[in-house]
Amino acid sequence: MFKTIYWIFKKHRELQKISQALMPDIRNPDSFAEAFAKGGFDAINPRLNQIEESKKQLFRLIRSFPPTKVVLSEIPVSDKELSNLYGELTVKGAGVFVSGHWVPASTFAYAQTLEYLLKNKDSGSEAFHDVCLRLRQFFERNETKI
Repeated sequence: MFKTIYWIFKKHRELQKISQALMPDIRNPDSFAEAFAKGGFDAINPRLNQIEESKKQLFRLIRSFPPTKVVLSEIPVSDKELSNLYGELTVKGAGVFVSGHWVPASTFAYAQTLEYLLKNKDSGSEAFHDVCLRLRQFFERNETKI
């Protein structure tokens, strides 16, 4: 029981740090574009590197957390595929912060939403947009079943 509680707190703490690093700066949404306009790729490379490293941390976390580890053993997927899915979530309607969750990161961190995502990842563009909206609703409403 203590091991389970430890894992839950550890995952929560790490997910918060990772989510903060992955989220765009909502106080200054134009900061990325402004940096690029002023300094080109040299100006945005540090941020792009930070995002890539944070995604790697997220994927290491879900591969080590027992419930998500089980999902990934049942539905094998590479880090490259996970990264592509993260990008798709971000641009197709789930790239939002709601109810304390950066939805793209939280989707990976919980077994139920990870399984839902992986089972629906090849559903086509229009259907995947619906998947993104459903995941967003799940976290907005603090639901327990997807």
